[in-house]
Amino acid sequence: MVDNSSLLDNAYFGHQDLNKSFVVRIRPQDFSEVDKLLEQSSQAHLEQIESGYLNDFSDEELEEILYKKDEWSVTDYLSSRKILASRGKKYTDQALEDLHKKRLEELRAPEKVDAVWLFFGFFSSFIGGLFGIIIGHIISNQKKTLPSGEQVFSYTLEDRIRGRWMKRIGVVIFVASSILSLLMSSSLL
Repeated sequence: MVDNSSLLDNAYFGHQDLNKSFVVRIRPQDFSEVDKLLEQSSQAHLEQIESGYLNDFSDEELEEILYKKDEWSVTDYLSSRKILASRGKKYTDQALEDLHKKRLEELRAPEKVDAVWLFFGFFSSFIGGLFGIIIGHIISNQKKTLPSGEQVFSYTLEDRIRGRWMKRIGVVIFVASSILSLLMSSSLL
């Protein structure tokens, strides 16, 4: 567990226990086990929980909750499954596992970087801007964590290569312009 409370609040408003925020960190290999524990815990209380607003959802919307399990709470997921079953649409554990695998494949797919960001990043790199170096670093190194705990690169290999070049060009031009600036300022003295 990590205390994620804002230090700024305490500095300005004094010690407030009501604003405590904690993050529970789990290892990637433990994600599936934690998911099972959360489902078991929610399943035990499912009868007591009202899922009134989900009753108004169409079958397609409830099926989307089953598919995009990572975007919904465990209770909403289990309630959706229960409501669908009451409407005559039962899903086996294997069918849900297949949906989950399909969703992970969809999330695993890298994104293309927008052409505007590539242009802006290269333009900034060529004029010696640190912003181009930062954009290049983000494009070449950014990863996303899947609901399974696996980390994958956010952008396509081609875009990551462009990001590396953007970063290199920016560094070379920034260093060269800094040296040139120092030489010019020292010669003026």
